[in-house]
Amino acid sequence: MIKKNHFLSLIFILSIQCITAQTNQRIGEWKDLLGFYSCNSVAHSNDYSTIYVSNRNSIAAYNKTTQEIESIYNKTTGLSDVGIKILRCSPLNNKLLVCYDNGNIDVLDNKQIYNVSDIKNSSIQGSKKINEITFVGKWAYIACGFGIILFDTDKLEIKETYFIGKNNTFMNVYQVAFDDSLIYAATDSSVYKANKNSILNDFRNWKPIPGNSIPKGTYSGVVNMNGKIYAAYSPFTRNTANWMQDTLYQFDASGWHKSTFVSVPNVFKKLYAENNIMWLKDAFGARGYDKNYNQIYAIASYAFGNSQISDIIIDYTTILPGHPIESYIADDFYGFIRTTWDQTIIKIDGTHGDLVSRIKAYNGNIIVAPSKIDETGNPNFYLEGPYYFDSESWHYLRDFNHDTIVDISDAVIDQNDNSHIYACSWINGIVEYQNNTLKSVHNFSNSGLINAQAVNLSWHLENSITKDKNGNIWVSHPITPSPFSVLKPNGQVQNYYLPGFNALMTGRLIYTKNDQLWVLLTRGNGILVYNNDGNTNLSSTNSKYLSSAIGNGNLPTDYVYSIAEDKNGYVWLGTTQGVAVIYNPENIFNGGNYDAQQIYVTQDGQTQLLLITEQINAITIDSADRKWIGTESSGLYCFTPDGQTQIYHFTTDNSPLISNRIIDIAYDEVTGDIIVGTDKGVQSYKTDVIKGYDEYTNVHAFPNPANRNTENIYIKGLIDGTIIKITDIAGNIVWEGKSAGGMITWNMYNLYNKKVTNGIYVVYASTSDNQQRAVTKIMILN
Repeated sequence: MIKKNHFLSLIFILSIQCITAQTNQRIGEWKDLLGFYSCNSVAHSNDYSTIYVSNRNSIAAYNKTTQEIESIYNKTTGLSDVGIKILRCSPLNNKLLVCYDNGNIDVLDNKQIYNVSDIKNSSIQGSKKINEITFVGKWAYIACGFGIILFDTDKLEIKETYFIGKNNTFMNVYQVAFDDSLIYAATDSSVYKANKNSILNDFRNWKPIPGNSIPKGTYSGVVNMNGKIYAAYSPFTRNTANWMQDTLYQFDASGWHKSTFVSVPNVFKKLYAENNIMWLKDAFGARGYDKNYNQIYAIASYAFGNSQISDIIIDYTTILPGHPIESYIADDFYGFIRTTWDQTIIKIDGTHGDLVSRIKAYNGNIIVAPSKIDETGNPNFYLEGPYYFDSESWHYLRDFNHDTIVDISDAVIDQNDNSHIYACSWINGIVEYQNNTLKSVHNFSNSGLINAQAVNLSWHLENSITKDKNGNIWVSHPITPSPFSVLKPNGQVQNYYLPGFNALMTGRLIYTKNDQLWVLLTRGNGILVYNNDGNTNLSSTNSKYLSSAIGNGNLPTDYVYSIAEDKNGYVWLGTTQGVAVIYNPENIFNGGNYDAQQIYVTQDGQTQLLLITEQINAITIDSADRKWIGTESSGLYCFTPDGQTQIYHFTTDNSPLISNRIIDIAYDEVTGDIIVGTDKGVQSYKTDVIKGYDEYTNVHAFPNPANRNTENIYIKGLIDGTIIKITDIAGNIVWEGKSAGGMITWNMYNLYNKKVTNGIYVVYASTSDNQQRAVTKIMILN
């Protein structure tokens, strides 16, 4: 009998609490940009004052009293890994266990993070995933893909490992529970039990519950609630053909039997018990039951809808007469949710998801196109809209009620209006957004934009988009008679035709300073270059194919994945065999040599071609003409303007980079941020290189006053190529340099490579012709 039913529906979202969890990013620091719009685990401190929620890469610590985010923990702020599977907090000592897909464990203790990597680094063959944790005093019984780990939460060490399969073989354990004498393990074949005082690392002490008591098969959970053991029989977990065949069994004084207070048949996703309350997450939401089997809490969602409750906790301090029961939910679609009588989505700022296809940045703004169109050209039909950062907060450019745009493959910011976004859709055509709202869609029916009808497809197949200096928007079209089209500022679309182009796949494109459009041809077809003479019919006079043939491009390989133009007009190309540069792109159409050249570098005493063994997925150029290069499997590089000297090499091992697979890179010359898109989400790295200013209007140094023991002082507000001279108060020159861009770094060493003393220092800035000058002061203290 149900006495009280606190029922909510995820269909109706009554309020939204927005929280900006961005902090000021210092030079040389990383920042994760993934928001909490999709969450997978939630936990609470032992007094319920703090709620922890995971978006798989980060953890937000939410203060229940102030309703604010106290801290964000991720790889840039101390976590050791990405791919968080589950969060659970010890009721005894309040330590939060952060468990990853690969078996790695971080422990958050009073804002300090400790790593326990024994499982991750072990030689165990098979799944190391962590499914659930059961706490008994200081002990955490960790149910894993191979067995059970006994973890000491005081000493932060693994005490024992239990392989409970026959002959000590691996067995996938979903959850562990205890009664007065026995320990139970829910597994893929049955519920196993052992005397809790026996030698648990001896498989012979573990026995499956006989098949005449409960069915053999997968059990997704087992808990103790009010002295009774409940086991969730879940054949659907292993075989989706067993829809609505799950059943809850309980063990009491009369033995094993089906529980009648839970609707059966069902689909069980999670079973959990705490403080004599059991909650059950199934295909329709989550429900909570007290020890008398009264349903005291329920939250529903569509069985096949967007809402996907991943994890839930009930605040047991709110279970009072006449008081709404409060819960916190990690939802795969809505993110972080707080419930009372109604629901509040707690939005924590960042990108809506971790999908990345292309990134552009301009004037403090970032646009991320989320898709995964590969060289096969198969659509994914992702309804994910672009992620847009307007220099203050992130916006999700999708109208849930009217927006049916799918597979956004690229996007660009209008440099005359930062609120104006152009994007291209693999299916729908060219899409315009204005002030974070869908403005218009240019397609075959309303603008004449080419689609793939020539190959019996109605899709538009827009793969890349760029903007030229005149405001024209260029897009590339794979497998159509037109390799590219242009959308003019007046709204007219012009298609460019090339005979025999139907079978080729186009990739990235750029429009260069000398009015050339470069289109990468995927599947190993080299590059198409168009000299913009206004002619919409491409011929040998205005278009050229570049290949690996000498005299026709001399590319390292015909597989070219990335392209960028540097400050000198050189075109840098990223291939499956490293980097190549075309130093004379103007010669392509005037008869001169335009073959690409590879760069020789000396590394570890050996001379070799630059990144010759790497697939180069992305290249971008900063205001100092440095080359930032993203690879398929070796992380992110930064090289000097000539490419011959490595400045940085960031990997998951030596930096907070979340993945070594780089999808795309963008550079914001106003903020100095390098925006890095990986297969696990978007991050930014703050550099000390920004665009030079037009004049000296606010030359200043920071930090100021500066601690003598800090690493650097930065002088900002400079014209590109500024001559800097720093003197002591007596006028003696202690340091000098020349800026590349609008900022320069001083490490507080003098011309003799010695640390300067405390005192006042004067900074003199001037252009090379001495026509503009500026002065500022720096105070250096201990």
